[in-house]
Amino acid sequence: MMCQKYPIFQTYSSWITNTPIQRSDSKDVKLLKLKKIFCSFPPVYNLLHFLAIEGEKIKLPNSILFKLYNALWLGATYRGFRKAYKEIFKQIEA
Repeated sequence: MMCQKYPIFQTYSSWITNTPIQRSDSKDVKLLKLKKIFCSFPPVYNLLHFLAIEGEKIKLPNSILFKLYNALWLGATYRGFRKAYKEIFKQIEA
């Protein structure tokens, strides 16, 4: 809703990296979006969550846990942003 009221927010990196893939996106942005999309799929997200919990229990090195939590964060933020993005544009189209 903030991006609707203040279009300048659409130039921020959080907006750019969480919107649907576009032809105009750079290769790096497209790759990041694909990673976020992949991590946001419920089976993948649930597996990452399980691995993070079990990794904590068996005391995996922090470097591995960091990667698991980062993947969870990517998936969760993309999923939340995608839901809000759809709601905003449903209102505009209606």
